[in-house]
Amino acid sequence: MAEETYEEISVEKKGHVEIITLNVPEKLNPITFRSLYEIIVEIERAELDDEVRCIVFTGAGRGFSSGADLSRAAVDGPIYRAKLGERKMTEYPGGVLSYAIQRVGACEKPTIAAINGVAVAAGLALILACDIRMAAESARFSTIFTKRAMVVHAGMSYYLPRVVGISKALELLWTDRFVMADEAKEIGLVSSIHGQDELMPAAMELAETIASGPTVTLELDKKLIWRAIEAPTLLEAMQVESWAGSVAHQTEDSKEGMASFMERREPVFQGR
Repeated sequence: MAEETYEEISVEKKGHVEIITLNVPEKLNPITFRSLYEIIVEIERAELDDEVRCIVFTGAGRGFSSGADLSRAAVDGPIYRAKLGERKMTEYPGGVLSYAIQRVGACEKPTIAAINGVAVAAGLALILACDIRMAAESARFSTIFTKRAMVVHAGMSYYLPRVVGISKALELLWTDRFVMADEAKEIGLVSSIHGQDELMPAAMELAETIASGPTVTLELDKKLIWRAIEAPTLLEAMQVESWAGSVAHQTEDSKEGMASFMERREPVFQGR
């Protein structure tokens, strides 16, 4: 896609880590057709950038995202469907929102959500599509769909039970109650909790650690984990592992990993 000027997200690179920030803080970073489109464009651009080895999502201001703002749906929906391609959109019954969540979840680069405050509805769906979720002490989460008499969507029926289990997923959907940071960690929704000022440094430290690794191996590991979750048998999962191992073995980083082991030193990976 051609390079565009972003209005509702901001992008910053620090070394091999890219930070994508939902950037409408005065409205608690709502999910709009524009922000979804910008996320899709940036994910697809970052996947082609070998310098980007890990992506961190966060929100500007005091929250991650207040959820979808579809007040301009009648106007903006057709515009962004057309920009993304109507043929592509026919594959996604949920339209631009479904496609954006799919692109985040399928992103070849490792993704981390640094959740600096409230994350509800479509904002919750976005963080569920990330590989790792880290939260500030002020973070809180809710599905909100039931209170609007809406069926769960935006990929949440897929991700939420895989993250917290079927029983807990149904409880959260049916009650729409807010889950605070401590409980979110207890049920596995987030992996760690940090002070407000410590969240981004902690997320960046983890991202930099991941980015320093052998990138082909990291990307293959991500594919393997998701393929294994969906694999009908252990044998099929191991067959895919065997294929991925042969691919990884051909990389320069694989040779460096073995050499550093034999020479008893820390590896220096080049991402190829």
